[in-house]
Amino acid sequence: MKKIAFVNHKGGVGKTACSMAFAECLHAQGKKTLLIDLDQQMNATQIAGINSEGIASVYDLMTSDGIAIEEAIVAGKHGDIVPGDRLMIGAERDMRDLMSPNTRLDDLLRDLPDDAYDYVVIDCPPSLGYVTTNAMVAADELVVVVNPDRASITGVGSVYELARKIAANPRLNPALAIAGLLVNNYNYNRRLSRTIDAELPDLARMCGTKVFRTRIRSCEAVRKAQSHGESVLEYDPEGNAARDFRQFVAEYEEGTGE
Repeated sequence: MKKIAFVNHKGGVGKTACSMAFAECLHAQGKKTLLIDLDQQMNATQIAGINSEGIASVYDLMTSDGIAIEEAIVAGKHGDIVPGDRLMIGAERDMRDLMSPNTRLDDLLRDLPDDAYDYVVIDCPPSLGYVTTNAMVAADELVVVVNPDRASITGVGSVYELARKIAANPRLNPALAIAGLLVNNYNYNRRLSRTIDAELPDLARMCGTKVFRTRIRSCEAVRKAQSHGESVLEYDPEGNAARDFRQFVAEYEEGTGE
């Protein structure tokens, strides 16, 4: 069971779109996937059309004892999902007094049989508090989603520093690795995109990782798909972004030997 968290300290970079497309592409290949929506905006849950009424929420899992993760899993058309919850806006506050606030998600996932899923994909909020720390402690690898702009790449160093601290703690996740930087919303015709793109390899080396070859192109279909409550692979399966997402999954699997 491979666990991948999509992260950045900066909001608006497209972590949800990337994590959803990643899980959806893998599910289309016949892989067993679980998407965990940790973002308080719960966009992944809404786009997936999930009704989480009557089940344990991700907030319950992260803040309460005695709840198994199976109680919060919903079967979706593109794989299983642990739906988000707007109450996650208060999770940072409510997790402070827990006995083990940094390992909640890891403990929950350890209770799943190893063959329950091929991939667990974690959509993180744009912050580096307890919630994202939980994702990093539980994950095997991080995919840092960046846009080709200055504000976006400033979040990379913060992610690296937190990941380094977690890996340095033998009681958290010493095997944690950053799989790479994924460039989203790329526009080959914009000078800024090309300028930032040229700088990213040096930044990646400083963080002990790489830049994925695939660029997810900026595409109106992504925004339209979200406004229609659909994933981009549903809304425009042969469009540029959908093709790019499939290429990224192929590149990721190639690099990990999956």
